Amino acid sequence: MRSAFAAAYWEQRAVSGISTRIPVCSAGTDARSGRAAHELAVAGAKALGVDLSRHQATPLASMSLAAGDLLVGFDCENVVLLKERAAQLTNVQVLLLGDLDESGGTLDAEVRDPWGTTTEATRNTFQRITRLIDRLEAQLRS
Repeated sequence: MRSAFAAAYWEQRAVSGISTRIPVCSAGTDARSGRAAHELAVAGAKALGVDLSRHQATPLASMSLAAGDLLVGFDCENVVLLKERAAQLTNVQVLLLGDLDESGGTLDAEVRDPWGTTTEATRNTFQRITRLIDRLEAQLRS
């Protein structure tokens, strides 16, 4: 849910920012290939003007990585798995997205998975992701 939204939001912003030069893809650590976005994700994203109706899940294990890639995780478990994957290559970085927030520490920095909650909780999670993606873009720009 989170990476699908983050990627779609990044692509939506591509018309006006650095994201036009930086491609993005969504890949889940527990994704089932080809699965559509969860209905809560579609509804939460739609409330923020982001369309997930065409999203199809891609497992991280099926992704090709290259030097210079940045892997972005949403919680500590994601980051551990991403670091394991990145360790196989040179110059692949891993970021806990919430570390860009003014939270009090890594556990506060986690962007918790809204799966199984409500449309409102999902929308709130996605709103936080938009703020963090905006900060990421600002940092990449500088």
